Amino acid sequence: MVDNFKAEYVDLVKPIRSISKPFERFGLIFQPHYNYTGKYVYHWASLENELVIKIWKNGRMIIQNSLHKFFIGNNFTNFTRQEVKLAVEKIENILQLPATKFKIINLECAVNFTTELPFHLMFNSFKMNPFDNMRKDKTVFGKKCYLNDYTVKGYNKFLEVNLNPNSDELEKSIVPKFLKRFEVDFKRMRAFSGKTLYLSDLKSVNTFKLFGNKLVDCFLNVEMNKNYDYSILTPRERELFFAGRNSEFWKVEKMNMNTRKAKRRKYLSIEKKLDLSIINDPQVEIENLMKEKVNYLISN
Repeated sequence: MVDNFKAEYVDLVKPIRSISKPFERFGLIFQPHYNYTGKYVYHWASLENELVIKIWKNGRMIIQNSLHKFFIGNNFTNFTRQEVKLAVEKIENILQLPATKFKIINLECAVNFTTELPFHLMFNSFKMNPFDNMRKDKTVFGKKCYLNDYTVKGYNKFLEVNLNPNSDELEKSIVPKFLKRFEVDFKRMRAFSGKTLYLSDLKSVNTFKLFGNKLVDCFLNVEMNKNYDYSILTPRERELFFAGRNSEFWKVEKMNMNTRKAKRRKYLSIEKKLDLSIINDPQVEIENLMKEKVNYLISN
């Protein structure tokens, strides 16, 4: 469930003496990094599999990138709670610093699961916000929705790996053909109700349960295009439902707030009515696949 992250060391480490020269620390060689104007920004070093440490001149330190790839080598295989625990302990051993002092600034949670359903192509909106296509050149392999606190993505992981120029031939040959991925990139940790998380918290069962619940809750807020039987609706219900599928319909400036709330309640009741008429609801099927995988990752 845990993939990309950024964590800041709460104390300052030893300041940098010379911004123009490489230096050794933690058994790693740190190189100076400059922005596009040529101005010095920080020194950086790479651990294994592109996990990066950055140190600023004043001693500020951040560690970031994919914890999953750091420990496993890719992010399409399972990454269990026990493996996350070992990954965090590996970082502690390399840096000789406690994980309790690395405050998580942002975090990406995701679950990979196998299904032949093109579930991402069924995504319509997320909390009334439209999805954009994820593409490589002309090939669309998923959908994404950008919000202030987080980004929601659903995509064909098999296709993404095979379209990625950084994937090697071994990865392309072993990624499962029907592998899909639902992903939430928490850009601000206030999405966790103000709870401060540290790198050490990733070892906890309760933290994994929190992440799993957040993923499933986000997925259930995705409105999907399904094979509904619209004949069960009245003409007025059909009119509101099809209008409501367009996120622009819900713009506050286009209607009174109270009217918007009333229409939204009616729209959701219509959607529930349609969902109950479906024999095999793809959203329920995918929800169950996600919950099954989440429980596996927590338990192992």
